[in-house]
Amino acid sequence: TVAFCIGLAPAAATQKQGGGLLPQPAKPAAKAPEQKPAKTAGPDLSNCVRLSVTVARRDRNGEQWDSPIRSGPEPDIRIYESASGFKSRDCDNTFSCTVRLKPRGKTLNLKIVDVDTMRGDETIGSGQCALKPGSCRLGLANVRLSGC
Repeated sequence: TVAFCIGLAPAAATQKQGGGLLPQPAKPAAKAPEQKPAKTAGPDLSNCVRLSVTVARRDRNGEQWDSPIRSGPEPDIRIYESASGFKSRDCDNTFSCTVRLKPRGKTLNLKIVDVDTMRGDETIGSGQCALKPGSCRLGLANVRLSGC
């Protein structure tokens, strides 16, 4: 016969055998949860970084970047990175430009301009972006960094 102790669940029940109470056999220990490998911080950008720049639709004065009659309202984007001496090709008549470069150091020192031979180059944005996957805002440009 099986007897149950008051206040204990059936798993803690005891068996009556030969006038004495014996504890129920213990359940096997629960299996420890598996350890998951630690996630890495993302791709290593120290050898090659992909910069994707998106520019606001209007300049600081709320005007179109270029004359719509001459070339269209979009800027002609050029990207400079001073630590490495990088200068991109011009991305003509567009609001976005993607380039690849080999960085030096842990930050990118960027200057993004609208190349304009008639009025002179206009700075879209400048400053530093940490060399890690993600985005930073420089003036009127959003810069996205990723691995090559």
